[in-house]
Amino acid sequence: MSYSTSKKNRLYPVRIALSLHKYDYLARVERCYFSSRSSTTKIWVFRDVWVAGNLNLRRKLGVYRMHQQPLEIDVLCSKVRLTLAAKNLKDMDVFSKSDPICVVFLTTSSARGAEITLEIGRTEVVMNNLNPEWSKTFLVDYFFEEVQKIRFDVYDVDSKSKNLADHDFIGSANTTLGEIVGAPGSTKWLTLQGSGKCGTLKVVGEEADETTKEVMNITCRGVKLDKKDFFGKSDPFLNFYRLNDDGSRVLAHRTEYIKRTLNPKWKPFEINLRQLAMGDRTRKFQIECFDYDNDGGHDLIGICETSCDRLAFKEDSEIPLIHPKKKEKKGKRYKHSGILAFDSVSTKRHYSFLEYITGGTRIDFAVAIDFTASNGQVNDSRSLHYISRNLNQYQMAIRAIADICAPYNPSGVFEAISGPSCRSTPDSLTTVFLWPYVGL
Repeated sequence: MSYSTSKKNRLYPVRIALSLHKYDYLARVERCYFSSRSSTTKIWVFRDVWVAGNLNLRRKLGVYRMHQQPLEIDVLCSKVRLTLAAKNLKDMDVFSKSDPICVVFLTTSSARGAEITLEIGRTEVVMNNLNPEWSKTFLVDYFFEEVQKIRFDVYDVDSKSKNLADHDFIGSANTTLGEIVGAPGSTKWLTLQGSGKCGTLKVVGEEADETTKEVMNITCRGVKLDKKDFFGKSDPFLNFYRLNDDGSRVLAHRTEYIKRTLNPKWKPFEINLRQLAMGDRTRKFQIECFDYDNDGGHDLIGICETSCDRLAFKEDSEIPLIHPKKKEKKGKRYKHSGILAFDSVSTKRHYSFLEYITGGTRIDFAVAIDFTASNGQVNDSRSLHYISRNLNQYQMAIRAIADICAPYNPSGVFEAISGPSCRSTPDSLTTVFLWPYVGL
């Protein structure tokens, strides 16, 4: 499979749920290749697929090619922006100081478990400086459930050649993306390894999602709206529009329509602040009230404008709906075509996983090992506790989870307990005794 980094050919790691052959599949997708974002041809590389609908859970691994309509996918990752600086770099030049550049490599695991290391970028060259602060940053997809190894190689640039072998190697540092974002202040200091004292590297990782995570929860109703139907009352609904700088507008939300009423109360709804007002609480947006018609020829009842702040501070708790043509026709005699009342308006922020980590959240876990005699002896190759050159199932499970959680636990200590399942008498209920496990 070709791993292209161009905009038209990219890999999008996703997690999806799909239904195939009357079974429900919950799949963790290791890689997803598109020829374009709107392409109907996709190649999914699944890491783990749990198949429900069958008593025997099966684990599958492989590549699936699917020709179908584009799926709605949820990208479960955050964008992390890495900023780099160095101190006390080793001077590789005789008559001047080093001209350092930093090259960043990211290592991920393929569907078959093999590691793939790719260069994700290079900083600019800082001339004659042993304490450089590089202006170029790097955007990296951050996945909490994966160990994403990252390496930084620092070179002294001696020519315009792009071949790293043509430059003097200063030092290298290895870490993981989890260790960077889990460090205090999301700032990680790394010692460069090389010949002699090579200096230190400062790596700052911050979430680069530029879209606002603030949302508004709105409950509103109409009061004495104009009657638009000849033989009955109106069936009103609302359209919320974002107003753009160029004078255009974009539909941000539409309520349901309420049948045969001039005093409708719409269901509470939530809307993203960026979608509604480009993330600006003071920016005005437009609301239109229509009478619903089955043929799509909805009749305008009235229009109003407000902002998130004005609603939140109850400055616009009741807003008159204005019909432009009626106002022009009736002049001063025209008041309004009804009132739009906001009973409840509140804002909240959806915090990302990275925000919890940088805010002080730490992750811990406890390991419990069942030493029931029925599991077998450690010298029996059929036993779950069998000790050999290869890791047993317990060791593999512990290592897989510990490698993920360790960067987010400052103490580096994880609780381990053990104990057999015991039964005091043949007819008694099973009782489990647990003791701290020493020597894990």
